[in-house]
Amino acid sequence: MGIRVAQVYTQFRSPLQPYLCATSERLRAEGVDLSIYTRAPASGAGDGEAVLLRGPEGVRGLPRAVCGAVAGCGDLARRLREWRALGLRGAFRRWLDLRDLVRQEHDVIHLMNWPLYKLLRPYLIGSGIPFVISFRGYDINVRPLEEPGWKTELKEIFSRAAALHFVSDALRTTACSYGAPREKSVVIRPGVGREWLGGERTQSTRKCLRIFSTGRLVWEKGIELALLTIRELARRGVPLEYHAAGDGPMRVPLLFWAKNLGIAERVIWHGLLPQSRLREELSMSDAYLCSSVSDALGVGVLEAQAIGLPVVATRVGGIPEAVLDGESGFLFEFGDVYGMADALERLWREPELAAEMGRAGRKFVLERFSVEREAVEWVRLYERVADKGRLGLGAETAASRGAGEDFHVRDLRDLPD
Repeated sequence: MGIRVAQVYTQFRSPLQPYLCATSERLRAEGVDLSIYTRAPASGAGDGEAVLLRGPEGVRGLPRAVCGAVAGCGDLARRLREWRALGLRGAFRRWLDLRDLVRQEHDVIHLMNWPLYKLLRPYLIGSGIPFVISFRGYDINVRPLEEPGWKTELKEIFSRAAALHFVSDALRTTACSYGAPREKSVVIRPGVGREWLGGERTQSTRKCLRIFSTGRLVWEKGIELALLTIRELARRGVPLEYHAAGDGPMRVPLLFWAKNLGIAERVIWHGLLPQSRLREELSMSDAYLCSSVSDALGVGVLEAQAIGLPVVATRVGGIPEAVLDGESGFLFEFGDVYGMADALERLWREPELAAEMGRAGRKFVLERFSVEREAVEWVRLYERVADKGRLGLGAETAASRGAGEDFHVRDLRDLPD
């Protein structure tokens, strides 16, 4: 039996992070005994893969719950600590939610999203099972600005977790400025499944430049800048269409932006697309535009390069780690609308350059961002964390040992096999 890992999601098979499913499938192929738990029902195929962390509400199913509680109360000290933290009623409801997770034996628990820490906190403290928590952007880049008290909560998470996972060096650096210990801050970049790595793209023969963007319609994605870039290209007489896939709270404001800029007829809003349809739409495009204000890494940028599209993007957050500037795309300082327009026009007028950059991007993603490589890095991290747990170096103990511990890993490829 391989290492026993519980991955806990806010929502498994989330339309916002579908790439995580490819990683879980690959982990099982690597021999990990993986269990998946989620707070929300799965969306799409494979609904039975995840266990819902949701018990009966109110008094429904109470007799069954009471019997289960009596049968499962072997660790009385742990339950007393939980009750003291939550109160009797809160602890009982928490147990209803978590009983399926608690009853299993795991070597490592991996919280895939930061909101899960509050839900699992009493259990994590009481069980002593080492846990890993992932940070993907908003939690480090944005929320500390919105909610100053969040920094205090972050410090608790940083101290209790056995390992802190970040999707880019840039995100890790920002987290360390808020107190994340470098010795347990690990960068594992998301992998791109081979379904994105199709055949060689042929040089476009269309008479219209087709530009594509993906991502939630939120202010962090900076779609306003993309629309300004499209207007600049239209002013220059470049025949073009701008396609945007995604949905979010900025949808209506962006519709107004496109209308007021006089480019509404050039913009096609696709909404949320299934992965197969998204790959098809990207494969029919000529360039990918990422005008983000804040971006931890940019999975959409990686997927576009895997398809074979040259990328034009802003140099923010972890984007420079995901694009080879001048080789697989062009990077510009935030707000440089004219620079991005120049690059897109150049790709339109020099199709050989666009094709060359597309090939370089596919090679880059295949070599550095494959889901197979990501899975190997995860296995190494899980094994390292589990070993600490077996030695009694749980979350709090490992944190207190500080930089002297041999847990300082900038990139998991530096770990010995």
